[in-house]
Amino acid sequence: MRIPFAVWSGLLALLIYAGLAGVEYLNFGAFDPMWPTVRLIGGIWLGLVVLVAIFGALRRSMTVRPSALPEDVAQELRRHED
Repeated sequence: MRIPFAVWSGLLALLIYAGLAGVEYLNFGAFDPMWPTVRLIGGIWLGLVVLVAIFGALRRSMTVRPSALPEDVAQELRRHED
């Protein structure tokens, strides 16, 4: 079973934020939500998800479906018989 990129990269982004918040807590002894860091990590994550979706769609659009391949081969063979 494949885990979608958006899910595992989102979990990774949350772990990165948790790590940065933990370091902040160790340094200053209080938890501050760090909204600029949240926006930065979220923006990078969203950009990566969009890029992966675009490249995945391009890859799928340029790949011939296995069910269509034999028909294409048969058409080419018929075309070259003449």
